Amino acid sequence: MSISTRIGISWSGGEQHEPTDTLVLTGKSYFVDVRIKRNDKRLDWAFAGTKSSEPGPIEGQTHSAWHHTIDSRSTIPVKDEGILFPDPSDPTKTIERGSMLNPETGSVEEYEECWNDIEPPSGSIVAFLEKEDGMAMVGIIGSRRLGIGRGFAWRMEGGRMVFTEGETEGTDVAIPVGEPIEPGDKLGRWIVREYWTSA
Repeated sequence: MSISTRIGISWSGGEQHEPTDTLVLTGKSYFVDVRIKRNDKRLDWAFAGTKSSEPGPIEGQTHSAWHHTIDSRSTIPVKDEGILFPDPSDPTKTIERGSMLNPETGSVEEYEECWNDIEPPSGSIVAFLEKEDGMAMVGIIGSRRLGIGRGFAWRMEGGRMVFTEGETEGTDVAIPVGEPIEPGDKLGRWIVREYWTSA
């Protein structure tokens, strides 16, 4: 489980820069990723789905794959893969290396990203819910929420909506307080994919 913000990205060995305000919420298997352009505060990219991980080629590395079941740039399933390891100069940060489509060039290129992980308070609710038609997903860790679907994305922090794009009415889901919730349960038109409390 992680709350991750991106510090920077470089393409094909170029200089690292950060053109977006990116927040990723990751549970045990599910994730939601929303990237907002810093220059005009419009959506750059939003995607959600499942993540799988296994040991990487070198001790201390992890090979991860992100399976996009919903993607603002594609109408078909997308898969990203990368190698993750602690930043040698700052072990509190994570380096990710792999290859994916560079939206600025339209070509698949090697990339390197640097990520910062935020530790949620103990006892935070972790929940991932998918619309029953498979066209939207909401991720929740503590006071942070992300929602995406075909044609919309939003981001909430501390109970305040900090970003919306597209038609977002009815795209969030209320979590009943004090009621037992299990994966597979339905809350209205939403299916609970993950629901647990952080240690």
